[in-house]
Amino acid sequence: MKKGSLAVVLGSLLVSGAFYTALAEETPGTPMKHQHNNTGELVELHFHYPIKGKQEPKNNHLVVLIEPKIEINKVIPESYQKEFEKSLVLQLSNVLERKGYSVSSFKDVSEIPQDIKEKALLVLRMDGNMAILEDIVEENDATNEEKVIDMSSGYLNLNFVEPSSEDIVHSFGVDISKIEAVIERVVLDRTNSGGFVPKTFVHKIKETDHDRAIKKIMNQAYHKVMVQVSRELSKKHMDHYEKVASEMKKRK
Repeated sequence: MKKGSLAVVLGSLLVSGAFYTALAEETPGTPMKHQHNNTGELVELHFHYPIKGKQEPKNNHLVVLIEPKIEINKVIPESYQKEFEKSLVLQLSNVLERKGYSVSSFKDVSEIPQDIKEKALLVLRMDGNMAILEDIVEENDATNEEKVIDMSSGYLNLNFVEPSSEDIVHSFGVDISKIEAVIERVVLDRTNSGGFVPKTFVHKIKETDHDRAIKKIMNQAYHKVMVQVSRELSKKHMDHYEKVASEMKKRK
């Protein structure tokens, strides 16, 4: 065989070898993976909402708070639930006291003594449910990216009640669903590195773990609840609730 022909044959073998090597890397269905972790963040439960406004003088009105009754799913630790509920009572008390009201708290409406019922302007009851759904996959074809997220579901209700009759003076709800925390991002990156078949690189970016995600979601849910509650406890609204409750007492 002539030297020129030998060179052509060797060249063809080298090219075909590169081709089959590229195929071997791509076709088994195991694209190259890169794992990155961004989980060094510190996340703590932060159930605190900044209360604005000056301290108003005492107005001689009593408001009774009933401890919240919020049902949770098994994903949420019971200790987180208790801290959430405890903080709500504490900050609701602070908001009302700053507006000049006296506040008493009871575990249940049935525990309110008769003399308190007759004296109190309003009873505030809060109930509802909160769940966190784990490992939901969201795909984005436009960016070749998918996210693994934890997401909240739930709704809280707050009722303003006339103490003696237990008739509802006013009620409203706060939607605390669809609050998300990203657990992991997965990016598919197809590159042509000079071969015949492009390579697919899977970049997995670990953003956080489930416990941090739960804390993030509950912190945001708490803030959302307190924003709405603060609006409902404005002076204008409280004056209206007082008027309605007083009329209800007269009709007894």
